[in-house]
Amino acid sequence: MPTADGYIKTTSTGSKFIAVFAIDGVSYTFTGPLGGSSQPWTCNNASATCRNLRKDLTSSRTFEGHVGPEKVRFQLENGIKITGTLDMPIHPPNSVSGTGSWTFN
Repeated sequence: MPTADGYIKTTSTGSKFIAVFAIDGVSYTFTGPLGGSSQPWTCNNASATCRNLRKDLTSSRTFEGHVGPEKVRFQLENGIKITGTLDMPIHPPNSVSGTGSWTFN
């Protein structure tokens, strides 16, 4: 399955995330809520894995996942997996779910 490299970070309140992946000079961004606030975190070595990078990284998608203590993992409804290792561990770990949106430029 194709993989795109990128990063994930939270807003300063830890209530939303922004995941950015570069494919052939185009930035694909997935943003969504984390279901409450947690401590802010970053993951500078994230990967998005899916069947077709350009076709799958579109539209609004529901997701479920887990953040912490050392890893981040999101599973999107259309089969995309976003994974990585947090730059710094967080405690306590959190389960997350919601709906995020893809944009590109």
